[in-house]
Order: sequence, then C-alpha cells, then structure tokens
Amino acid sequence: AAASGALPGDSLYPIKRGIEQVTTAAHLGNASKGSALLGQASQRLDEADSLIGSGSPDADLVGSTLDSFSDQANSGADKLFTAYQTDADSSDIATVRDFTASGMAQIASMASTVDPSSLGSLRDAADTLADIDQQATTLCASCGGGATLTPPSVLAAGAGAAAVTNLIARPVKQAGVDIKLASAAFCAAE
Repeated sequence: AAASGALPGDSLYPIKRGIEQVTTAAHLGNASKGSALLGQASQRLDEADSLIGSGSPDADLVGSTLDSFSDQANSGADKLFTAYQTDADSSDIATVRDFTASGMAQIASMASTVDPSSLGSLRDAADTLADIDQQATTLCASCGGGATLTPPSVLAAGAGAAAVTNLIARPVKQAGVDIKLASAAFCAAE
C-alpha cells in the first residue's frame, strides 16, 4: 500500500512498478491487458505531472517517466488495436480515443508549467498520443472521440502526428503494427 503513491526516484517506486507488471500479467485477453496498460500509462503521466509540479524537477527523471508513459501507451494501444481487429468491438477503439483525449488535455496543462529542459520529452509524449489517436481513427473513424488530436500549440514546434523523427525512433514492432493497420484500411477501402 505504501508503494502505491511512490513517485519515480522514491525507494518504493520499483515495488510499485513490479506490482503493476504482475497485475498486467494476470489480465486475460488483449483488450483487458491493453486497458490495464493504458491505466498504467495514465499513472506515468500523473507521476510526470507531480514531478513537474514539485518545483525543482529532475529533467532526466521527468524524461524517463514520460518515456515509460509512451512505451506503456503504445503497448496498451497495440493490444486494444489487436483486440478490435479480432473482435470488431468498437469499445476497444473508444477506450484508446478516450485515453488519448484525456492524456493530451493533461499534457496541455503540463506544458504551461514545464521546465524548458523537459519540453522535448513532453513534446514526444504529445506526439505519441497524436500517433496513437491517428491509428485509432484509421481503424475506426466512428468509434468514440471527435476530431483527430493534435499536440498543444506550445508544443507544436517540430511536433505532430507521425513526425519523421518520431517515426525513425519507433521500434520495429510498432512499424509492423502500422503496416498491418495500413493494410487493413486499404483492404476495407476496396
């Protein structure tokens, strides 16, 4: 219980993350695991927000927390996209779109107070959300959410969904998911 409120850099934080991994492993099915991972990604964003609001945030700690956010967000969205492609349950895409909308709103709030040394990490997190939202819209334009998300204007310099530098930095696994999504969209259009 004491570890549940731990922040990155705290001595109990590794225990908190270990408990999360065990909890995720206990979920059955892609949709359930994906939702759990998105919940954990939201916690990473809350942690980054707390670190930024602490007055003297460590830019490296904020950056690593936002990197964890992006990793968990991508993993969770991938699992929900896979579940949608298997079951055609529009709630899987709606879950992703709700997550990206709330995450982008939180990032917009954080952008006004973030230390300039952490601005790049926050921009990368916004790009991740924009990319995920774009993938969700490609899979099912009518499943939840409104217009496609864009990063807040304060983060717009060099930001945007599927920015070239962001695509280059993405892991091969994510590129495979992108190819599957594009193929599915192409086949659906025919």
